[in-house]
Amino acid sequence: MCNLSEVIEERGIQKESLRSIHALMKNAHLSSKEAMDLLEIPESDRARYLALLKQPQ
Repeated sequence: MCNLSEVIEERGIQKESLRSIHALMKNAHLSSKEAMDLLEIPESDRARYLALLKQPQ
């Protein structure tokens, strides 16, 4: 069972990873796949990040 601090930590990690993906895509002109490759985002997490990238900011 997850406790609240673990959930908060995971959301923070997810938010920062998403920010980093966006920054690489914008500043280095990389695709989302290339950005996630550089950040070493696990394959198991990539579908979640792709869905988040499609959401309006």
